[in-house]
Amino acid sequence: MTKNYTFEYTKGSDIYGLFGISALILIAELLLLPTLLGKQYVLITTIVIIAIPVTFFLFRMKRLKKTGTATLTDNDIQLDLNSTYNIIFKDLKYYYKHDGKNELSLTG
Repeated sequence: MTKNYTFEYTKGSDIYGLFGISALILIAELLLLPTLLGKQYVLITTIVIIAIPVTFFLFRMKRLKKTGTATLTDNDIQLDLNSTYNIIFKDLKYYYKHDGKNELSLTG
């Protein structure tokens, strides 16, 4: 019996890279905006310094989601992500099932 599933996934390294870029934007703003806008616009400067990296991170985060497929049979599972992974159940030594807040994850 074969079942096919479609799911969304995100690579952790992509998220860390995006966070790093957002942090660099924040640091650049902290260094440049107070000198460009002057000290009289403290409230506007603070809002802009916080809003731009957060907005950048949130809009780019949506683009990091990718779609994968899984084909489940009685003996194995085939995952098609950026490349194809085939996991044969009889070769597994252990696995851990975690029911998270929004997801189910398996670690083997």
